[in-house]
Amino acid sequence: MNGAMSHYQMAASSNSEIGKASAQRFTRLDLPRNAGRYLKGMVQLDNRGNLYAVVQNPTSVSVSRVQLRVVRFNAKSGRAEQQSNPLLLNRTLASNQQGNLQVPGVRLKSQDELRLYRVVIESARVVD
Repeated sequence: MNGAMSHYQMAASSNSEIGKASAQRFTRLDLPRNAGRYLKGMVQLDNRGNLYAVVQNPTSVSVSRVQLRVVRFNAKSGRAEQQSNPLLLNRTLASNQQGNLQVPGVRLKSQDELRLYRVVIESARVVD
């Protein structure tokens, strides 16, 4: 599989039609194992202080069942100090779409606290 992946990756560097098709095929093969390389995660706050994990899909393929965790970092040391249980965004995100889900049990007092949280995307399924 790694040999095929390196061939797709090499062909994907071309701007030709074959290169574009190779890039899409490479993404379809690699994304389930390395979803965090392809999907973007961030946190948002609503007006009640509820924390939301937001997932953006900037790829050319649709994905579903995105598994993620939300990690809280220590303000002074910058080290991870707490993380959520695995959370599942159980909907399909087409190319260039985003979805969100509320992080259970987390309510922040200020927008400033938001900088202490990060979304870590662990896995996703490519939709055929």
